[in-house]
Amino acid sequence: MRPYAETILELFGANRVIFGSDWPHIEALPEPLQYVAEVDHLDVADRRKVLRDNVIELNERRPA
Repeated sequence: MRPYAETILELFGANRVIFGSDWPHIEALPEPLQYVAEVDHLDVADRRKVLRDNVIELNERRPA
């Protein structure tokens, strides 16, 4: 079975995926850094988008 993150990244692209953990919810990882293994196959730029840059962009204030 393919890693979940690999399938999501293939479907949506690295520009639309963010790292997240809602522990202790059932769908989250108990150790959030386990997610890093899910993005090991990505190049450095895409890994940075998923693990950092995309969430920063989401939190930027924009005019209404």
